[in-house]
Amino acid sequence: MEQHTWDKGSLSNEFSTKGSIFDLIQVIEDKFWLQKKVICEIYINGEKLTEEEENEYFAEDAIVVENLRVSTSSVNSLIKNNIISLGKWLRVEVQKTEELIASVEDGRLSEVKDELILVIDGMSFLTTNLSLLKGFLACEVFFETHIKVWEQTEQSFKTIVEDITQGLENHDFALVAEVIDYNYIENLNKWLELLEILEDNYM
Repeated sequence: MEQHTWDKGSLSNEFSTKGSIFDLIQVIEDKFWLQKKVICEIYINGEKLTEEEENEYFAEDAIVVENLRVSTSSVNSLIKNNIISLGKWLRVEVQKTEELIASVEDGRLSEVKDELILVIDGMSFLTTNLSLLKGFLACEVFFETHIKVWEQTEQSFKTIVEDITQGLENHDFALVAEVIDYNYIENLNKWLELLEILEDNYM
């Protein structure tokens, strides 16, 4: 990651410090976005901001900032890292899910109910990371040429999440297993196919 630092004077000269800290960070984010970079870490007056602290600090006047340091990473670098981590996760998830369904088919549904419930955690992870990746790819050539397939796979995934969530709420584990077997695994493999195309473009 690259480091960028400003003291009070340079902040005032380069940006406006008349608004809130949120306004200041937004302007800086826009500046780096034009360079295809994103801010990964923020340090205000020597202290690193956590997500929990952002709302509290961002509401304050920017004039209180004595020094500011941000760490940035290129969008392409983040795309590569996301592709690698998501690809690894998907391959493991497909294998785990296939083994889970094999247990159900062997008549051990009652033994794997807890594992069926945990599938929803995996879906939450996938939702978050796909959303992040989609944001990075919004202006990329890949998205222009594959947007239809991406959106179809995305819509299918949303329907699967709704069906599995409903099944879990109704304690209908047989239905949950059926949706996982016939829809979820297929959807995971479609995401893998899209990621493999991405790997050819970015790796």
